[in-house]
Amino acid sequence: MNDWAGMDMVVLNRRPALFFGCVPADACASVVIDNQRMELEWEDIVKQGMV
Repeated sequence: MNDWAGMDMVVLNRRPALFFGCVPADACASVVIDNQRMELEWEDIVKQGMV
């Protein structure tokens, strides 16, 4: 798991559950990328709702 030592700790702190039980590194990476994309889209939706 040394590959994940340099990951953004903000992501790890916000979404710790995603990093348990992920054996293939590619699967973990895709989950992180998808999660970040969904968060950005959700933030846009929330901002639009606020306006």
